[in-house]
Amino acid sequence: MSDDSPPRPIAVRIGVPYLALPWTGITGLLAYDWNSSDLLVPVIWMVLWVTACHAMLYRVWRGGRKAIGVASLLVVGVSSLLLIKAVVPPVLGTLIYLTGLVLGYPAWGEMLGWPGPLWWAVVVANAAGAVMGIALRRRAVREWAEGIRGADGKRSPEQGTYGEDRQDGHHDG
Repeated sequence: MSDDSPPRPIAVRIGVPYLALPWTGITGLLAYDWNSSDLLVPVIWMVLWVTACHAMLYRVWRGGRKAIGVASLLVVGVSSLLLIKAVVPPVLGTLIYLTGLVLGYPAWGEMLGWPGPLWWAVVVANAAGAVMGIALRRRAVREWAEGIRGADGKRSPEQGTYGEDRQDGHHDG
């Protein structure tokens, strides 16, 4: 970005690295557990998805308006689904436990077990992901992306375009 372009909104400065971390972490966990050829295909797919997601996040970081919209939609959708998947079973388990208490079977709670610290980490991470996706929809992010691209959607000559020389002589591509 050039000096005259608007500063990145905090939603982009915090959101993009936060959203990039889970993909990198999941890939690292798979690589750590590498012990057979059964994981070859999942690791290849994970590397492809990490590459695709990081490419999209790079476009968000650079101010791509369509990338911001797609990233926001995907992050809110996936985070919400994972959050629901993490929250519903313990809530149903609590209802079953309370039903057992009402019916006089207090041992149902011991049979079900309660969520541990990993569950809380999953819930917080997915809730934060949904918040990051919603933050990317804010007006400040849209105005920032439009300020970088201009009203016609193209980068100004001072900022350079892909594969073309900027006015200051540097190659941007």
